[in-house]
Amino acid sequence: MNNQVNNGSSSTSNESIQRMVETSTAMHHSNQMVIAQSMVHRPVNTIKAYSVKQEEWKVWCREQGFEDGYTVSDKKLSFFLMEYVSKRGSKYRRNDDGTPVALGRESILAYVKAISDMCNTQKALGWNTNGVARGPLVRTFLDTLEKEKVKHSRLNYEDRGKNTLNDGYSKEELKKIMFPLSHAMLCRSQTTLSMEFADLFSLEVENQGLPECIALVATIAHGKTNQHGKIEYGSSLRHRDVEVCSIGALALYLFSRFHFENEEFPDFEKRENWYKAVVFKGDSPFKAIQYKAQHSTYVDVFKKVGIHTSKVTHANRKIALNMIAQENVSGDQQRMVGRWGTDRMVGCYVSSLPVEAMKSLAGFNGQQHSNYFLPRAVIKPSLTLQRLVFKDIEYWKERFNTGHDIQEDIAGPNFLNLLAHLRIVLLQKF
Repeated sequence: MNNQVNNGSSSTSNESIQRMVETSTAMHHSNQMVIAQSMVHRPVNTIKAYSVKQEEWKVWCREQGFEDGYTVSDKKLSFFLMEYVSKRGSKYRRNDDGTPVALGRESILAYVKAISDMCNTQKALGWNTNGVARGPLVRTFLDTLEKEKVKHSRLNYEDRGKNTLNDGYSKEELKKIMFPLSHAMLCRSQTTLSMEFADLFSLEVENQGLPECIALVATIAHGKTNQHGKIEYGSSLRHRDVEVCSIGALALYLFSRFHFENEEFPDFEKRENWYKAVVFKGDSPFKAIQYKAQHSTYVDVFKKVGIHTSKVTHANRKIALNMIAQENVSGDQQRMVGRWGTDRMVGCYVSSLPVEAMKSLAGFNGQQHSNYFLPRAVIKPSLTLQRLVFKDIEYWKERFNTGHDIQEDIAGPNFLNLLAHLRIVLLQKF
């Protein structure tokens, strides 16, 4: 009898242990999947930057022979920064005597971010019980580095114009360069490169002057600081000066694609046919130009027009903000046009645009009402002439209106309305 009871208890205990093991294994697998899925949605450039530095960390930890392997801690990261990263210097740049150029604070901070990210992953998987990676030692190291940087800059007569208000391009120089859209919308590089036709639409801004005031709007639901699909907007108006008009530049660019390069007009029958068509295309309408190509183009253009700036693809955002700040555009408008601190309410409910900032960037006094006036926009081209540009607009509009063999969509008619406006802009010579 006792043997039967003991056997029954032993069997129950074994089943309980087995269940605990299976649950623990399933939970660990689930945690790994959560981390893996999070990695998939990261920007490609972030993945590349982090993976290289994290691999350096692992190699260095193996060389040091740490008992806990590459587990991250404040003490180890501080040691890594001091003894490896700082002493090694730049991998690619050399001084005149052949020694590596010392890394700046931003380069070292990139290592801190990458290793801190590894620490967060280790903690999420239960592998790391240490404190945060950027603890008191790492923070002290970075603070000392910043102080030394200031002292070093003055002792070595480094360019004091770097990162100041004059580090960039002026309004006159803006006429010579070909990225007015990024300037007008304060776009980061990633935002510009990932922009698609389905993100674009036009919107009338009321009570601004004569003739009608129509904005170009881009829906931005992803980017460096927006990886959770929060809806934000980039927007611009036709510029007072035709030579730097972002909307005119877009009209001419699309006209060139569809009329000179003979690119096939988008097929709006199904969303999958056109939703991935990019604004700034590379080898195909569905493949954006690469960052490297964009960067080298900016560098080449800056050199040709004699612009000296420490920023390259980020110059648009920095200088546009400086310009509207000098025009006394309100802080709220500056944050709104640059998409700083936008919240859920703005993304879901508030449909107004930062008109004051937009008008300032378009060459008008943003604080005056009803002063938006473009002499070139007074006379509207005839409908017959309009229909010679982007000829398929009417066909697809009719298909959407009747719903005949076409997927219901909001973005499609919106983009067609934008194209209808752009052909007017083009015919009015921007």
